[in-house]
Amino acid sequence: MSPTAARRLLPLALIALAACQPARPVFVCPVGEAGWNERRLAVEILDVDDAPGGLRVVGRVTDAETSAPLVGANAVVVGTSRGAAARADGRFALDSLSVAQTVRFGFVGYAPFEVAVAEMARGVGL
Repeated sequence: MSPTAARRLLPLALIALAACQPARPVFVCPVGEAGWNERRLAVEILDVDDAPGGLRVVGRVTDAETSAPLVGANAVVVGTSRGAAARADGRFALDSLSVAQTVRFGFVGYAPFEVAVAEMARGVGL
């Protein structure tokens, strides 16, 4: 194979490799739940770890339309005072979760919505 042909095939090989990567689950605020003046959040689950004290969820909160990270977006465990704020890249981490819990995501000007921890874990194969 000539070097020119190899260079042409390299992007195809990278696309095929990316296609083999497991898709990360993304949860988006349903359209009907956002008011006329509210934008919609999207939450991408990056990792769910089964730690000794419970599940650890790492994710990223973004604008559903632009995919821009939402710095300071809230992820709060429903019924508790535990939560986390998204960092500059939109990432958050919550520790000591059980599959019976639910996390509420919110940000000023965006419609809040809830995602069950069980759904997050199912999306990454736990």
